[in-house]
Amino acid sequence: METGQPAHGSLKAILIGSVVDQGGSWMVGSFVGAVLSVVLGGSMPGASAEDLRDFVAESAPLTMAFVVTGAACSFVGAYVAARLAPSAASAHALAVGLLGIVIPSAWLDELPPRWAQIASTVLIIALSLLAARIVRQGERRAGPPARPPAPPRFAPPPVPAQPPPAPQPSAAPQAPGCI
Repeated sequence: METGQPAHGSLKAILIGSVVDQGGSWMVGSFVGAVLSVVLGGSMPGASAEDLRDFVAESAPLTMAFVVTGAACSFVGAYVAARLAPSAASAHALAVGLLGIVIPSAWLDELPPRWAQIASTVLIIALSLLAARIVRQGERRAGPPARPPAPPRFAPPPVPAQPPPAPQPSAAPQAPGCI
């Protein structure tokens, strides 16, 4: 960890990035699974959830679609972590990407085919590093904070405010009989 970045900030960035990654993957996967259930369920009457899962596992295009959507969610999670900890963007983005590879393996009942695991690993690592690079370039492009513009060099000196004129005593005539 680089200096200037507190340990709890690093952990927080990785945790938030991982939640974005895993939560997004779960939501997208659930949505795609629900759509596939409706679409394929109509063409496969009486098919169980396991039959649909086997159909998806045997379909290379559907498996690749899940790999790409999962890698896209990992990219977003890595980007979030890198934005939260820009002083060590690559380390945080890569940590989220590696967690994005390891965590699904723990909760999946069946692992995808070996080619899908390799493709997913390569995509997630590449997209995590790309997310960190985008953050670093944005930080460089932003540069230091802007300073207010300097006053003009040859401007005439400001005119001091003049006090309002003092009231003059009036010599108003007095009415007869008034003291």
